[in-house]
Amino acid sequence: MLNRFKQLINLSLTDEPLQPLDHPILGRLAPQDGDSTALVGQVACGARTVAVRVSADDSELLAALELAAQAAQSILVLDLKSRKLVADASLKHYNEQWRFGTSMMADGSARAFEAPLLSEADFCDKLQLDTIETSGASCLTLWYSNAGLFLGRSHNVSSFDGLAMNDVHVSTFG
Repeated sequence: MLNRFKQLINLSLTDEPLQPLDHPILGRLAPQDGDSTALVGQVACGARTVAVRVSADDSELLAALELAAQAAQSILVLDLKSRKLVADASLKHYNEQWRFGTSMMADGSARAFEAPLLSEADFCDKLQLDTIETSGASCLTLWYSNAGLFLGRSHNVSSFDGLAMNDVHVSTFG
């Protein structure tokens, strides 16, 4: 089985599309929605499952798979660290700006709203890890949804040195 796995990995170095494979840690990975440049699957994160997306990004797919497997095995620690990084970057914006807004009512009128102030712990609890993405041997990105709280904003944490997470960038979208 290991030899077959290596054969599938080596296909990534050609122009041929990636083929589905069964990984010993990541489970079933396959191209999704016509995108043959990445393999997609799911892993457990506590009681939830999160998507995993693996792409070679000009390196061997095996390196990206190894990083994804290491991330899956450390998912709870990475998630906790990433939530803290997002809170450090965004909690002030939430408490000062994002928690205020206007909702359109069924009758067409507008109604102002104010969501509650959040502590760092509350903010971190609202973040929901959706996807772990690896690109090449060292780029790891954790994508978070907004749990309906951040007016459509979502967040991600990208580590450019893999699991070390010393070279990171936090982004907010929306």
